[in-house]
Amino acid sequence: MSHGGDIYNNKVKIDFSVNVAPLGAPDAVRESVSKTSEELEKYPDYNYTALRKAIAKYHNIKPENILCGNGASEIFMATAHALRPKKVLIPIPSFYGYQRAAGAVSSELIFYQMKEDKNYALDEEVLDLIKDTQDIELVMLANPNNPVGNYIDDSILNRLLDECKKRKIVVLLDECFMELSDNPSDSYIDMLEQWNNLIVVRAFTKTFAMPALRLGYMVCSNDKILNEIRRQLPEWNVSLAAERAGLLALQDTSYIENARTLIKIEREFLIEQLELSPGTGERGEKSCPKGRGFRVYPSVTNFIMFYSDIPLYDLLLEEGILIRDCSDFKGLSKGYYRIAVKNHEDNVLLIDKIKDAVNKS
Repeated sequence: MSHGGDIYNNKVKIDFSVNVAPLGAPDAVRESVSKTSEELEKYPDYNYTALRKAIAKYHNIKPENILCGNGASEIFMATAHALRPKKVLIPIPSFYGYQRAAGAVSSELIFYQMKEDKNYALDEEVLDLIKDTQDIELVMLANPNNPVGNYIDDSILNRLLDECKKRKIVVLLDECFMELSDNPSDSYIDMLEQWNNLIVVRAFTKTFAMPALRLGYMVCSNDKILNEIRRQLPEWNVSLAAERAGLLALQDTSYIENARTLIKIEREFLIEQLELSPGTGERGEKSCPKGRGFRVYPSVTNFIMFYSDIPLYDLLLEEGILIRDCSDFKGLSKGYYRIAVKNHEDNVLLIDKIKDAVNKS
């Protein structure tokens, strides 16, 4: 399974395969990295106290409900090692990191295939699977989902959380793209007291475009779960550079709003352009069958998934443009691609190169 961002083994001019905020890292974050070089002799704070307090203030929650990690991926892995679930339910297609974490502790993977005709959105049939399957101890899912970019319907998610609470199943809800979505208030962070079986995960990586620093966090109101996960995290797992960057990022109140505004405008531009049937100038139907133009799936966040029978990955890579080939996402197949929403100049270039690729094919 590959990930986006493979700029080290390819000649890449513009990377559309990684779905981070299109504004780049905040200026204060960049400056903090340079300043941290003057303190390389210092250990970071073992408990990253200042960062937890800042995150707590940002979300209006308790600092003791927060754990930080070396990116969200470390938290996924620590959760799996802490709980060691017999079976893990994962709706697909979704982020490979869930499978990797569950596989590390030899959990049996139970997949729920989301349906193409429902735009790969989670539906209520997943509840039947939970009721009918013994020994599910962990559910891992994302809101918005990656690689599709859609929300989980609140009524379905609420019922899923209720059912899992009744069955003593922990739910890990990956909200790494929530802050960059159209309605960030749809977050479940403020519902921790209602569901003590809920873990919500976030990542500075995506929200503030700082993947090189690796910083994520989880929130949970269940002390037992928190303590078990804490035991699985290594000492000093958050570097001084990452903690300082996180503190400054949270203080930049205008950054996320500006990013969200740009994402919505540019996402609509990209969707409109992709929905034009290549070579005809006519808008293709959103539900067009494979082979009739591009099928674009609805998105509420900073990336778009679409289908095309044109070998776009290779054709665009020849032009120095890297997109995410989604054929290795479990639940998808050849022809599915994901692109990040970037600034207008880059987005225009991408569309122009896609048109060239269509003409070549």
